[in-house]
Amino acid sequence: HNCRLKVAHHIANLWTLVLKALTMIPLKSVVETKIFDTLVHSFLQSPEEVQQTTYAEILKMTQKIVREPAQIEETSRFLLNFLFATLDLAVGTANETLAYNVCSGWLDILISKETPKPENYAGDIFVKLDEEDTLLLLRKGVGLLCKHLSFGSIEGIALSQNTIVMRIEILCDVFRLIASAKNSKGQMAISELFINSQKYAKEMENIIPELITWLLLNEKSAAHNSFASEMLFKISSFIQEILEHLNESEAMIKLGLRTLIEFVSVFDKQIYQLSESGAISFSVSTKLNDRINKLLLRLIEAWVTSDNIAVSFALELKGFEFLLDRILTADTCSKRLTQIQEDKKTKSKAQPISRPKLSIESDIENAIWD
Repeated sequence: HNCRLKVAHHIANLWTLVLKALTMIPLKSVVETKIFDTLVHSFLQSPEEVQQTTYAEILKMTQKIVREPAQIEETSRFLLNFLFATLDLAVGTANETLAYNVCSGWLDILISKETPKPENYAGDIFVKLDEEDTLLLLRKGVGLLCKHLSFGSIEGIALSQNTIVMRIEILCDVFRLIASAKNSKGQMAISELFINSQKYAKEMENIIPELITWLLLNEKSAAHNSFASEMLFKISSFIQEILEHLNESEAMIKLGLRTLIEFVSVFDKQIYQLSESGAISFSVSTKLNDRINKLLLRLIEAWVTSDNIAVSFALELKGFEFLLDRILTADTCSKRLTQIQEDKKTKSKAQPISRPKLSIESDIENAIWD
């Protein structure tokens, strides 16, 4: 055991020398020769003792590089690409925890220029993003969100799992960058992306519907008594800020409205079917519908702000018909479900039977739905 520790100590010293030497090499050379790529890949495969000793040095080196104003944009893009490459390599492996620590440090640097960033940091985002940087963040962030944090419903205890908490924290910083970063001209980077969205139309056709769907299924409307819950609330808030910027482009607004109508139409049918079959209780279905209604109205108000969009919503997307149908259907369903509940109560009084609660009902009632 002592020999292993000595070897690890010597290796850690060698790593420190390598990292110090790298700070003397121009960033352009580091990027072109992929030295940093090789370095971090080796770091993730090294013994735990070495990782614990050297990951702080990697962050110090990064911090020193980004403080050079002449290469900040180049550094930022390089760091964003490498951040997601590191996450892709490490998620689901034994190295995931340490990789998240490194990536969290990189995000702190991008946000505040410091690592760790000051507690409750509320200043401007340090990094400057162009539209391609923002698109990269949005594409990768949404991909990770849908793959690893799309709960639908989840018991509160899962939010205390270390891996889940780390993923939530990383994605909270990613979406903070997307929602708040500016470009080199001082304009909102996300606005610039949506203004020029026609260049990225094909990608946007996938990204925006996924983002809206995630929000409708997972939105956290209030922070509760846990760190993870607070981070989920922040992610929800950042995503709503991002989606409000869709009004920079009529094409993006139409895409958002179409996604909203399609999702809610399917959601309404499924919730009614689950309620009618008894798979979920009437009170749970009411809570879910209330959440969807609030988001639906909030997003429509944010997007339908011009005569052109109002006409498109009414005629092209048949939005007014959709809203009227929802009102009539909701009223009919409410009466029908109320009658079902009354029938069950009457039957229960006549023949008292204890029914164990279905697992799906328990899952949803204990979910993160507000």
